[in-house]
Amino acid sequence: MTWNPPTVPDVIYTSDTGGMAIGSSDVVALRVGQFFEDATLNPPDVEMDFFVTLDDGGNRPTVRAGAVAPIPYPDVREFATKRCPMRTIRIPVDAFTALNPSLDLGNITRIALQLNGRPTGHIFIDDIEIGS
Repeated sequence: MTWNPPTVPDVIYTSDTGGMAIGSSDVVALRVGQFFEDATLNPPDVEMDFFVTLDDGGNRPTVRAGAVAPIPYPDVREFATKRCPMRTIRIPVDAFTALNPSLDLGNITRIALQLNGRPTGHIFIDDIEIGS
């Protein structure tokens, strides 16, 4: 996913969940990595940040991923194989209910990723899961 205002002003990725029930002790887990060969969108040595929203059809609490775990710029080594290492971030569901106690955990209809935690960026996101 890439964003670069004003070319791409608001990047929001959503995934419909079909009204799934989740537990208060569950976590929203995502694997995230910065694409390091793009110094224009990902300045070297700058951590990434974005927002995760749970939606029950009426309530939409949002948690900043960078507040839970840093998404560091990759350790790029000269003459080494170029890779974009990924990090798993686990956001506790109770972080969302602390922001909005009315969130209906028995009817989560959508997960949204708002990629506006930094002015520009180029990241990989994989394995979006909710579980324990």
